[in-house]
Amino acid sequence: MVELLGFWKVGHDRLRPGNELTILWLGAVSMRIRVSIIPMMLSTCCLLVAATISTGQQDAAKTSHVPEPAAPENQEYIGVTKCSACHFDQFQDWRKQQVKHAKAFDNVPAAYKNDATCLKCHTTGHGSPSGFKTAADRQLAGITCESCHGPGSTHAELSKPFAKKKDLAPEEAKIARDSIYRMLPENVCVTCHSARAHAKHPDYKKAG
Repeated sequence: MVELLGFWKVGHDRLRPGNELTILWLGAVSMRIRVSIIPMMLSTCCLLVAATISTGQQDAAKTSHVPEPAAPENQEYIGVTKCSACHFDQFQDWRKQQVKHAKAFDNVPAAYKNDATCLKCHTTGHGSPSGFKTAADRQLAGITCESCHGPGSTHAELSKPFAKKKDLAPEEAKIARDSIYRMLPENVCVTCHSARAHAKHPDYKKAG
């Protein structure tokens, strides 16, 4: 058994001239090489290949990563129905496939539906002046679009002229894109999924 760079372990029988090997680099880049050199030289060749791939990946990451511009400040929550006016397919996916998020408030036992400890993770924008306040705020009940993307009042206003356009010009797409976050900068998932944040979910009575 020959170990190459700590990543690949290859039996000697596979290193015979004429055999093909598949090399997987960090689960992302796969290449096949034909063995035409003696086994002692193969690890050196793999080292050169790995160094080249690693450098290329680092260079690509540097050039492709462009920080997302901050969305306009002081936006207000507008609710899922207004979001769905332009993003209907995403709304349908959320309603039908993301049921635990869509029904997050409905699934809170009645005794806790006014409990701020629960509402911050089972509604949208609770604690914000324009966020969820009571069960009457159905558009913000549950984990809706704005839980992850942030409040979207300015985004909705700026995007109105494009609402009926199927394809946006680059400058129009930039206006819409830069007016709301793809995902809020903070780790919003871990904020509420306490098990992933190494915190125990508060005790509660499941009935009532």
